[in-house]
Amino acid sequence: MAKDVGKRVRQIALKSRPPLYQWMHARYDQLLPVLRTPRPSWQAVAMAAFEDGQTKDGQPYSRQTAWKTWKQVQRDRETVPEDKPVRAPAPPPIRSPAPPPAKFTPTVPVAEPDLDEEAPIVEPRSRFNLKRPVYRARLPKEET
Repeated sequence: MAKDVGKRVRQIALKSRPPLYQWMHARYDQLLPVLRTPRPSWQAVAMAAFEDGQTKDGQPYSRQTAWKTWKQVQRDRETVPEDKPVRAPAPPPIRSPAPPPAKFTPTVPVAEPDLDEEAPIVEPRSRFNLKRPVYRARLPKEET
């Protein structure tokens, strides 16, 4: 029953589209191999639609309109193909964390700290030089 509802919704939505869109959508499988060529003739597609009765105020569609409409049809057909049911995406695989290394062995020899001696007290250095700068003007040298 749900499959029939989805099909009916798609058919109703298709009826709200322009006639050229409906014509291309109905002939998608026939047009696809022709329009996948490197430079298809959009004027020929517009004329084929005109010959089948698809007009815009009695005139054939322009090649730009044919191209834009085909891109919409192609996008819509490729995002949700009609013959394949829509599935929920698969959940990401569950990964376990990497096991910890058995024993850490440093590549560079590390000196063991001597805990018997007291560490020397280091006076913190000032981060700022708080002395005021002295500006000395250079006077031009006197010529003798």
